[in-house]
Amino acid sequence: MKDFYIKKIIDLNDSVLSLKLLKDKRLAAGNYFATLNIYDLKTYKPDIIISGIFNGFISNINQLKNENLIVSSGKVVKIIKITKNTFNIIQSLILTGGIFDGTFGLGGIEVIKDKIIELNNEYLAILIKSNNLIQLWKKEKDKYLKYDNLIDKGKEISEIFEIKPNIILSDNSNYKHLVIWNVENKQKITILKGINVNDVISDNKTCFINENSIAYCGNSNLYIIEINNFYINQKIEINKEYLISICLFSNNILFIGGNKGTLYQFEIEGKNITLKDKNDLKFEEEISSIVKLDENTFAFGCCANQLFFMKKNIED
Repeated sequence: MKDFYIKKIIDLNDSVLSLKLLKDKRLAAGNYFATLNIYDLKTYKPDIIISGIFNGFISNINQLKNENLIVSSGKVVKIIKITKNTFNIIQSLILTGGIFDGTFGLGGIEVIKDKIIELNNEYLAILIKSNNLIQLWKKEKDKYLKYDNLIDKGKEISEIFEIKPNIILSDNSNYKHLVIWNVENKQKITILKGINVNDVISDNKTCFINENSIAYCGNSNLYIIEINNFYINQKIEINKEYLISICLFSNNILFIGGNKGTLYQFEIEGKNITLKDKNDLKFEEEISSIVKLDENTFAFGCCANQLFFMKKNIED
């Protein structure tokens, strides 16, 4: 990859599944064997290692507006307050049924893998892959209470993404379409058909590329979708590899990770996107998450038990 070089590789004994740059400029990394590491980006060493409290692999990390982390892991979601070197569990969201103090349940559903996002108006949208279900929870004082369900026909919903306040996108691999939902009235706004939907859950399979457009990774295709009128503006095909993670690095650079270890660099020019470069890391393992760290640096995690830090080549 001509424009970037590998600045640092951290070798782990575990696959990195999810990454999140925190507001204090540390990097949270969730691993397959239920460990959450909070890295100091100056030393590349973890300030905090959290293990033994999660129910399974960590599929999604997000940071709430109050700066608490919300971590998705198997049948349990943890809301965690992070300080410099310590952590405190604020709430455990038990995803197995029954509602009681400090927790909420999801009717006996067995969660295989899930994703959680906080919407602008303090709803939580929880994707439950095993039951083709998006559950909405609304914050009331210090707790989240059940609000309603969004259900699409078919199976394999693998993505939820907020595109406007109270407006989210979900996908459906069986019927090959994307659905745009209004959260407050629980109604579908529109359906975009003919999409090769990727059934892999990723914490960044969709991203904004500008204020009017989003990019969505669907199997071996990259779709550019206009969100004002909800139509597909462009489709880019990548042969022989599923696209499973995405990150907007700058106004004109978009990174996408594949399931066979290829990192793709796309160039954005107005409404058009073209493939500029790619780096085959030759480990045949999926690039599960990509995150921008600053104007010159990004990181990506993979299932080859490594965490990569990439830096831009800057001319003198």
